[in-house]
Amino acid sequence: EGLTVPESLHAVIGARLDRLEPSGRTLIGDAAVLGQTFRLEALAAVRGDPPAALQGPLAELTRRELLQVRRDPESPERGQYGFVQSLIREVAYSRLARAERRERHLRAARYFESLGGDEAAGLVAGHYLSARAAAEGPEAAQLGRRAAAALRAAAERAAALHSHEQALSYCRKAL
Repeated sequence: EGLTVPESLHAVIGARLDRLEPSGRTLIGDAAVLGQTFRLEALAAVRGDPPAALQGPLAELTRRELLQVRRDPESPERGQYGFVQSLIREVAYSRLARAERRERHLRAARYFESLGGDEAAGLVAGHYLSARAAAEGPEAAQLGRRAAAALRAAAERAAALHSHEQALSYCRKAL
């Protein structure tokens, strides 16, 4: 916290990303929208591809040490992908145009909504907030309303779980 990352380090990571094939750069940008860690199914939803089609390209990004597979036998997901370093994710995300960010965050929000239940309400809200930040005019207002509804659901879930600090955090974001 409070430390600034030198531009030269951003440039080094950017150069690593530039050495990827265009499809690899697009894939890592899509993954960056999902966060530091992500499940294959979520990435497939953001891209509109079947999960099986992504396994080879993800293996290549893992081989290049940009991503890693995090396996947890205790997890219901039985593992997920993650960026090797948060700065790689940050640089990949920063290279997306506003319209690309908006579209990908919308796809992610819709995917998490499709899972049903309120467990993912916080994720849905976060993606709608990010999509709103990349939108303009009436679309931004509409996305703001969707984000507010998801934030309310996330706050209610947190309160039901007696996580009052988290509930307050969601309420503050809704303001």
